[in-house]
Amino acid sequence: MQVHINGGGNYVGTVFAFNYFNDGNVCDLGIGNKPGNIFGLGTDWSYARNANSYSARNMKVYVSDASTGQGGLESTISDADGYQLVYELDIPTTPAYGTAPPQYTVDKSQSIADFSFTRVAYLLELDDKYVWVSMGTFTEDASQIGVPCLHSLCGDGHSRSVFNQLVGNVNVVSNVPGLTGNNYVGNIEFWPYNYNAGNSLSIPGASSSAFDWGDSPETQGSFGSMQVHVNSNGNYQGTIFAFNRFNDGYVADLGIGNAPSSLRDWSLASNAGVYSTRRLKVFVK
Repeated sequence: MQVHINGGGNYVGTVFAFNYFNDGNVCDLGIGNKPGNIFGLGTDWSYARNANSYSARNMKVYVSDASTGQGGLESTISDADGYQLVYELDIPTTPAYGTAPPQYTVDKSQSIADFSFTRVAYLLELDDKYVWVSMGTFTEDASQIGVPCLHSLCGDGHSRSVFNQLVGNVNVVSNVPGLTGNNYVGNIEFWPYNYNAGNSLSIPGASSSAFDWGDSPETQGSFGSMQVHVNSNGNYQGTIFAFNRFNDGYVADLGIGNAPSSLRDWSLASNAGVYSTRRLKVFVK
């Protein structure tokens, strides 16, 4: 059991070696290249028979957990450098977040101090498609950057999260053609209620008669919207990602980019079941 390095740095050779461990004889153990004054063959500690010369002989083996934010798809995205994972969620086909809050596989929101971050990012994976989008923060409270659902334990546990506003310095990385870009002006549509097509914020390019990147929340109902859009300062205009209808137990709407229909924000798509991977991660920096 040997690990070596052979290039890319100033050292070449053995990193560690653990040999001759099957037949009950004294085994070989060493870190680095074996020096010439120790018995054995070569620099990899073969036939050193030296395990008894150590009083402590402990080995530990680790893996990197993607849910910590140190691995996974985000590790391949340069814009993700320095971000801390707050939430991870495997989205069910028929979420019922009006009955119970999301079952996050990672929830570190309570460990993030208020006012301790200036940017928020989302990574949505739908099978082989993904989008990363980061932006200037729209809240100082990490408990309000997850799914803006209807249950009383969603958000900060006191009031439901409703954000219908512009966001700045939006960076997008995606393998969906046309989305990637930096310094977009964007807007978010996060709320647990029904919504209408009225363009209450006068978002550039948005319709006032069809669901798209410029809609308006109502104060009742349970349809729910978690949408990020960009509207100016780049080559793309429209939806970055959408996760809709997550409160009432019906099939949810999910999409990356503009939907291929007249309802560009994936409203009423009821398509969550077509994806086998539906993973959402939320980060701060």
